[in-house]
Amino acid sequence: MPVGSWTLNEGLPRFIDILTVGLSQVDWGKINVSLHGLWIALASFAVTVSEGLLWFWENVLVSIGAWTLNNAVSTFLNLLAGTINFLNPIISASIPLVNWLWNSFLWPIVSFTGGVICDVLNGITIALEVVGNWMSSNQAVVTSMTAVI
Repeated sequence: MPVGSWTLNEGLPRFIDILTVGLSQVDWGKINVSLHGLWIALASFAVTVSEGLLWFWENVLVSIGAWTLNNAVSTFLNLLAGTINFLNPIISASIPLVNWLWNSFLWPIVSFTGGVICDVLNGITIALEVVGNWMSSNQAVVTSMTAVI
């Protein structure tokens, strides 16, 4: 007998019958009473846990948050203001020195170096254009050279 035929004609019907007999032996009323008891216990548990969480929020987290905002944040902001007050006169006093350094030393170096770099880049550009034009005009030579490589 092929497996498919056995499954449809005997296996599946027997499985359903066994399942039906097994489930008919269950005392569903007893399980219903137990589920109700579990529901009552869970409801009480949920209220207890929620009360505990609310107490923790109100007495611990709110107190820590208020203390942090009142003390740590204000202390940090005062430190930041003190640092700015400390740095401001130093920065103000340094402006003439930075201007002199830029105008007398850094800008001349940048101008000279930048000009040299631009001249070098322009030279490279011209050389590439010359080589590229020659290669375009002498395609047969370039092809034979690349074949050797």
